[in-house]
Amino acid sequence: MNHHGLFIKLMEKRISSNLLVLLEKWFSLSTTCVKWRNIFSTWFNISYGCGIRQGGVLSPYLFAIYVDSLVNKVQSCGHGCYVRYTCVSFLLYANDILLLASSVSSLQLLLGVCEKELERIDMNINVKNHLVCVLAQDLMFIAVVLLLAMADSYHGAIR
Repeated sequence: MNHHGLFIKLMEKRISSNLLVLLEKWFSLSTTCVKWRNIFSTWFNISYGCGIRQGGVLSPYLFAIYVDSLVNKVQSCGHGCYVRYTCVSFLLYANDILLLASSVSSLQLLLGVCEKELERIDMNINVKNHLVCVLAQDLMFIAVVLLLAMADSYHGAIR
C-alpha cells in the first residue's frame, strides 16, 4: 500500500492532521524481520512509502480506506448479479476480492474496472492466485477470486 496515496485518501476523508502526523511517524519507525520456519532474520527498517502492518489493529481500516475507490468504481458500473433488485458485484474480505457477474462479458468489464482502478492506486492483481468458477450453468453466474498484491510487499513479523 502506497503511504502517500493512503494519506491523500485520509485527507479527503477529513482525518485530523494530528492523526496523520502520528501515522506518518508510526510508518517511519516500522521495522520488520523475516521468519522462515523457526529462523528469524535480523531486524531492518521498512522502506518508507509502502506496506502496512500485517495483523495490526488499524490495518483492516487503513486498507478499507485505501481500496474504497475500487469498491465505488465496481459498484457504480452496474454489472453483477441482481438479488432482489440490488446489484451484488463485489465482495471484499481482507485482500481477497470476489467479483460476481451474470455473463462472461460482464465479468470482463468488471475485471477491466478493477485493473484500471488498482493501477491508479498503485496495486495490481496477482495473476498466479485467481480462480474462475461457474456456479450455475443455467444462470451463468461467474465468480473470480483475486488476490491483491502490492509490488513491494513485506512478509514477516513486524514490531
